[in-house]
Amino acid sequence: NKAQEEKILRLAQEKETLQAELKVLQAQIEPHFLFNTLSNIHSLIQIDIKQAEKMLLNLTDFLRSTLARSRKTKITLGEEIEIIRIYLEIQQIRMGKRLQFHLELDQQISDFLVPPMLIQPLVENSIQHGLESQVDGRDIPISAFKQGNLIIIKVSDTGSGFTNDHANGIGLSNIKNRLQLFFGGSSRLLLEENQPTGVIATLEIPYD
Repeated sequence: NKAQEEKILRLAQEKETLQAELKVLQAQIEPHFLFNTLSNIHSLIQIDIKQAEKMLLNLTDFLRSTLARSRKTKITLGEEIEIIRIYLEIQQIRMGKRLQFHLELDQQISDFLVPPMLIQPLVENSIQHGLESQVDGRDIPISAFKQGNLIIIKVSDTGSGFTNDHANGIGLSNIKNRLQLFFGGSSRLLLEENQPTGVIATLEIPYD
């Protein structure tokens, strides 16, 4: 009985440590987006009050969606995709027709549990390092589907391609750490060139 009690205590401590680490990693992402969006709203107020109001309402929706989940270490993939949709609508106000996006989620995996804000850093990279410098319009297709025993999540862009930030950014390191903490060594993040231009980021997560 004593050995069993010690095992239960150890597992409880490991769970608390894991949850604390996930919280720290999640917190690295959210302030960055919030501060950038508030800065964009401030700039828009000077030139286009209606667009500023629209972005502020979208930000309110975003915060309302995420606030309820701020104490969670996992949400459904459907909830995560909805957060991404609101995030991209906010960015679309800022970038206008330069930014187009498409979201596709296989409904059979919409209830699959993932860490909050797992996909957003990939989308941020596509915008910051792939689309910001592009004068003409570019596209960000995002898809999530089941393939064999894996959940595949793809974030593609048709931007300027690989930069050092793609490979070494804090956001990507954050994702890798969260995948390891949440799913173990059987999950991974892959980066490859898109053709003819851009980057494809792929998350492979075991479906158990």
